[in-house]
Amino acid sequence: MTGPRLVLVTQPLVRVQLFGAMNARSYQGESVLPRGLRARAIFVHMLLSRDDVIPRRRYDALLWSQRGEKQAGESGRQSVRELGLALGRVQPKILEVNRDTIRIDRTRVWIEGLSQRATGETPDAIGFNPATFLETLLGLDPNFDAWISDMRAGLQVRGAVAVPSQTMPAPMTPAPMTPAAITPAPLALSLKSRPTTKRAPRVDVMPFVAFGGDDGNAHMAPALSHELATGLARFRWISVRLLHAPATTPDFRREGPDYRLQGHLAHAATGGRLTVRLTDSHNGDEIVWAHGETIDGPLRPAFVADIAERIVGRLDPEILAIETRKVTSGPLVADDAYGLLLRAIPKLYTFERGGWEESTALLQRAIDIEPGFGRAQAFLALCGVTGLAQGWVKAGPEAVAHIDALAEAARNNDTNDSLGIALSAHIRTFLHHDFDGAKALYAKALDANPNCGFTWAYSCLTYAYTCDSREASRRYNRAAALFAEHPFAPILAAFKCVVLFCSRDWNGTIAASRRLLATHPAIANARKLLIGALCFAGRYAEARAEHVVLMAQEPWFTWTRHVETYPFARLVDRENLFLALEAADILPPLRAGALRSRDQPETESGVGAEP
Repeated sequence: MTGPRLVLVTQPLVRVQLFGAMNARSYQGESVLPRGLRARAIFVHMLLSRDDVIPRRRYDALLWSQRGEKQAGESGRQSVRELGLALGRVQPKILEVNRDTIRIDRTRVWIEGLSQRATGETPDAIGFNPATFLETLLGLDPNFDAWISDMRAGLQVRGAVAVPSQTMPAPMTPAPMTPAAITPAPLALSLKSRPTTKRAPRVDVMPFVAFGGDDGNAHMAPALSHELATGLARFRWISVRLLHAPATTPDFRREGPDYRLQGHLAHAATGGRLTVRLTDSHNGDEIVWAHGETIDGPLRPAFVADIAERIVGRLDPEILAIETRKVTSGPLVADDAYGLLLRAIPKLYTFERGGWEESTALLQRAIDIEPGFGRAQAFLALCGVTGLAQGWVKAGPEAVAHIDALAEAARNNDTNDSLGIALSAHIRTFLHHDFDGAKALYAKALDANPNCGFTWAYSCLTYAYTCDSREASRRYNRAAALFAEHPFAPILAAFKCVVLFCSRDWNGTIAASRRLLATHPAIANARKLLIGALCFAGRYAEARAEHVVLMAQEPWFTWTRHVETYPFARLVDRENLFLALEAADILPPLRAGALRSRDQPETESGVGAEP
């Protein structure tokens, strides 16, 4: 029992799915999966074999053990030929076929749930059920069935795959106008990854144009196009195609991409200039995003990989922002899973009850359509946190377990989605007060995409709660720079209030909270921070007046539970807030003393107020 061989993947050209329905696509978005099942079996065996060079006769015994030698040899040659035709569309070549042997470059093939990055990061296959591993290839031959069983057993021993159940808890439904429990529904959602049926925005990467330079640098511009297409292809929610010539053919126009990424590279012996632009093909090729930078010194191969990684990191959140902006200002988008997600996000960030209910319903519909849609699951988990924080959903173990399951499923269904990882980290902080675990997830999210504004924004809260004001401010400023002119920019105002409050900047908190409440009066946490800051500043009459407004908004709210469960890392911060509220006659005395006497001031699933 050996299990699959894990290899370090450098620059993947092909992405393969082996759990559930088998799938294989190039970085251009084209299917490279052979039609024949035995050709697929050879492909899989080569990817997972412990030998780099494999004798072709080995497959005669593995896949045609019940046939004669001559017939097995002829069938094997046909299947290898079919595999070569399928993978022949991938350039540079990853398959090498010789008279007696066959070899594949495994460092250029990404296997979901099994592959490792070249950085040595361990594979994250949690959520992939071993019972679904190569399930579509069972029954070809007893010897191959035995090999599949060996691979499955090896996965379980490694601990790489550990899912006791294929189903998630029942979906979340909006609560009544007073806090109520989450009501179960009959639908059970699958944790395993499935072939996508949702519409994805398609980006066509055009050939970059080179100006100047010598023949030794002529490859730099096309190499940059390849690197950009390869980088974008790792985001499952984006469909990518690399074009090798200007797009003017009728076939291209009929397929109609959503966006085109193009640019030029001007270079000389002493340096150069790179310009990149993203255009909207549905709006007259309007430029919707642009990037330019000066290159100091001669061009080097490392420059291509570095600049491509930076551009790809910026495009991931930018395309989501552009698509979301279209929803808020344009006609209604399609009722597919992706369109429902786009409609849900801006409604969630209104922080209003009606918007939250509609966002929750839209996201649940998206998951009903596409159960493996990780990004929709991540935002539905955030809806759950928002509902708990605002008092729209009754707090309790069932609600917390449901949110945790959604967050875990989001990470498992798209292990490279920095946004999903960041939202999971926020849930670790807010629901469980697991600050170290949250920081580790934020580090993983930034490793996946250093330019994800959501990661920088949500992580600043964790550092604020742990009293690292300098790091919280740094992360907030980074998020603000990435979210400039961004449809999600208003959420940063709420986060700024938290950073100021945890930094004990009472006047700053008062000013920031009042600015935010002037435009978004439904954000209850901003009012709670305002009341606390007014108490600390000794402005008790103003604090009591704001408290009256808060109680009219949330008649079920209690300061005792709020302070006890708010994600402060230090007990002294809870005590001081209790004392300030008592001084303003908002709370009766002795609350702080009662808190000091408790051995466990925080509950495992305590819920305070979500910014």
